[in-house]
This record gives sequence, C-alpha cells and structure tokens, in this order.
Amino acid sequence: MANKEKFTVEQVEAALRACAGLHYLAADRLRCSPSTITNYVERYKSLQKAVTESRETTKDIAEAELIKQIKRGEMA
Repeated sequence: MANKEKFTVEQVEAALRACAGLHYLAADRLRCSPSTITNYVERYKSLQKAVTESRETTKDIAEAELIKQIKRGEMA
C-alpha cells in the first residue's frame, strides 16, 4: 500500500515561499521534519522552481538594500 502524503504540494509550496525557500523553516511552519520538505522538493519539479524563485527573490531584496546603503554612503 502506497503512503498517502501528509501535505499537499500547495501547502509545501506556500510554506517554502513564506520561508524564502529554506527547508528547515518551512518544516517548522508545517510541523514536520526537514527531510519531509526535502523529499517533497526532490519529488515535485514545481517545488524545485518555488525554492529557486524564493531564494532569488531574497537575494534581489538583499542586493537592493545594499545598493541603497551604498548610495547613502553607508559603507560600514
């Protein structure tokens, strides 16, 4: 008998997007183990895309903030 998945792909995707694609934080949000999130991401291409997009968004936000600080002369 096949194991029924505990979470929908949509639930896992929402958790990953809310947590910037970070597996441990998404697992905490869903109250499961990080390996559960990793297994879902490995199994579903849409989740791999969600992780990549979330991480890239976070990088863009960080880079934009750094650029703002540089333009203000805040070099520390």
